[in-house]
Amino acid sequence: MTPGQRLRGVLSGPAETRERAVLDLIESFSADELNQALAEVLPRELLSALEERWFGPDQRGSVIHALVHRRRELSMPNQVALIHAMQLSGPSRVVHGAITELLLGFTGLELTEVKNRLNNMADHVDLEDLVFGRLDSAHRRRVLDHFAVAAREFGLIDVKVLSDIDDTVISSVLARTFPRGTVYPGALAFLEALDRGPIDQPFTLGDLTFVTARPADALGLVEGFSRQALRAAGVSRMSFMGGSVLGWLSTDAIGRKKLQNIQHYRQLFPEYRLVWVGDTRQADLEVGQRLLVEAPDQTAGVFIHDVSGIGPSERMAYARTGLYVFDTYIGAADAAHRRGLISLAGRDQVIREALGALVEIDWPSQAAEHAAQQMLDRDLAALPAPPSESSPTESTPSE
Repeated sequence: MTPGQRLRGVLSGPAETRERAVLDLIESFSADELNQALAEVLPRELLSALEERWFGPDQRGSVIHALVHRRRELSMPNQVALIHAMQLSGPSRVVHGAITELLLGFTGLELTEVKNRLNNMADHVDLEDLVFGRLDSAHRRRVLDHFAVAAREFGLIDVKVLSDIDDTVISSVLARTFPRGTVYPGALAFLEALDRGPIDQPFTLGDLTFVTARPADALGLVEGFSRQALRAAGVSRMSFMGGSVLGWLSTDAIGRKKLQNIQHYRQLFPEYRLVWVGDTRQADLEVGQRLLVEAPDQTAGVFIHDVSGIGPSERMAYARTGLYVFDTYIGAADAAHRRGLISLAGRDQVIREALGALVEIDWPSQAAEHAAQQMLDRDLAALPAPPSESSPTESTPSE
């Protein structure tokens, strides 16, 4: 019988003896057996099978204490799974203390890996929810101070991409040239190129977080809808920072919520520079300006999709501050390549996918298709160097 089978066996036993049986089993396991048991019976399943009581013995709290006591014997993936399980189990003094103790046990680049794993869980909870939504203020401060100290050991290591969704990645509220619901040609390739960086050898991949005005909710229903749309468009790994129902009522409130989310992100990942990708509505441009002023060293670039008609002189003024206004993702990729944020191969991939996607769109009229083609042709003609022969623009977009 495997360690996991033994653990599952005691979990199915009588409720009145379950806590003692689990604690005895945890104590009897060797380090290897304990890690194997938690790999077979995930911590989320384990904690769900135990009762949390206001009066009398707290089964869940006792088991959490026992596991955290042996934290140095637990593998990093099992510790991450335990933190995530506690994140979903509901707030309590035991949970706050245990999560904090586990996070403070990691340092250096291992801490960065732990944070990235917690930020890329498949459900609607992530690192921002864990630190700013679940921990009380005292434990949150300890955790954030630990993150800041750990980051100072090695400085800025990579770039994380923060992007709006509506009218930035997907034609939505201000759908004009492109049909509503269309993924803008080259948008996903651009985000991927930013993730891969200038030499296509990033420290980490999957560093994409969507910051949106769409309301966040306790059950993750709105976020789940957004995730489904993005996955259908081809984005497999992402985290998500939403707005609020009240915040959706005004542009100023939307901007404040997006800026707050990004400020949270800066505290969670001080070892990363950030790239902000948005559009000329819902305060994205103003958010980008604030980032460039308040965190110039941590802001690698700001790219704003023009859906409202910004003139050339105003665009030039923005560009001098590090904020690039673009019409198509070919133009965005060229600006990012010139700024050293993506490789030439990454730029060319954006061009291929943008031109290839154009022919796949179900256009409402020939006039709309012609207008889109003109925008892409204009940005293509403005490139300082043509796409390399090894990446012909006639090829179809990659899956």
